[in-house]
Amino acid sequence: MDAKHLFQTLAIAALVDGSLGFEEKMLLDRHASALKLLPSEAQGIIDAVAAGKATEIKKPESPEARLSLFKAVVQIVRVDRKLTKTEQRLVKRLGNAFDIPEDTVEDALRGRPIP
Repeated sequence: MDAKHLFQTLAIAALVDGSLGFEEKMLLDRHASALKLLPSEAQGIIDAVAAGKATEIKKPESPEARLSLFKAVVQIVRVDRKLTKTEQRLVKRLGNAFDIPEDTVEDALRGRPIP
């Protein structure tokens, strides 16, 4: 999976509740940098997600990559220390789609560390 698709998934998670908070934006910026995306590329993806033009979440092939992306999504939705109903639904749907064990999804929803 390429960096832009990974970042798009993170942006979808950050914006799933309808807003992009300061903490979420800072975390997205760090992910963009780690993925070696230009600031303009990252902002373009965020803008496309916010406009509803980028909605696809691609499933990584390996179980390790799926768990890693799941953890990154959970980190983004929990960065503001609250989990809205919409964010909870995203975590559940993503956990199911990525074949994440149910107990791991429950840990994510309850704010426990994910192994």
